[in-house]
Amino acid sequence: MTTKKRISKHEMKEDQFVTGMFKLEEWAEANLKTIIIAVGAVIIVGVAIWVYIAQSGSAEDKAFDILGRAEVEMRTNQTQLAITDYEEVLNKYGSTPAASQAAFKLANLLFQSNDFVKAEQAFRTYADKYATDDTFRHSAKRGIAASLAGQARHQEAAAAFLETAKADTAAVTYEEDLFDALESAVKAGDQTLAREAFALLEKRGSSSERYRSAKITLIEKGILTYDQGEFK
Repeated sequence: MTTKKRISKHEMKEDQFVTGMFKLEEWAEANLKTIIIAVGAVIIVGVAIWVYIAQSGSAEDKAFDILGRAEVEMRTNQTQLAITDYEEVLNKYGSTPAASQAAFKLANLLFQSNDFVKAEQAFRTYADKYATDDTFRHSAKRGIAASLAGQARHQEAAAAFLETAKADTAAVTYEEDLFDALESAVKAGDQTLAREAFALLEKRGSSSERYRSAKITLIEKGILTYDQGEFK
């Protein structure tokens, strides 16, 4: 009588492992094409991500290189070259951090060059797309108003200066904004707006230099008249 050999748990596990490996091998052979495609896809995605990161870093470096070159050109009075380089940063690398700086510097440089039409558009672009905080956005709005004044569009400039002042009464340029609004309004012949700007200056403090200058301007233009001991 033959004695049956008992299979140990260890041997059973080994047998299950071998069987599983054979099944895995059979499945791999049957699905070899699918596996190759999947692995290839993973590799392609990985390479694409690497290329994107490399290109992004490269674009940012190039943008700052051009920005730095424009800074040197601006300081050496090569204005047109600097304008061209700032524009290149915006046109080619508009999504990089350098673009915000380029947009603001371009607008200011165009204004300093008395190209008020392009300066107005550049300040609007900066305010709408690139301004990083309220302080820079306020500066851009002042730039828009000043560019309008430079184009002798005094009525629009007066309204823009007054709107800028009202938008931020705590701004260090608040009194300057009101005075510029008043001056532009006087040039436009808009006494109502001039008086409104003057009233806000007066509330700010009658001892301020801008208030006194504004009052003299309105008296000289006949907008404020002397009546019973005071100007009204």
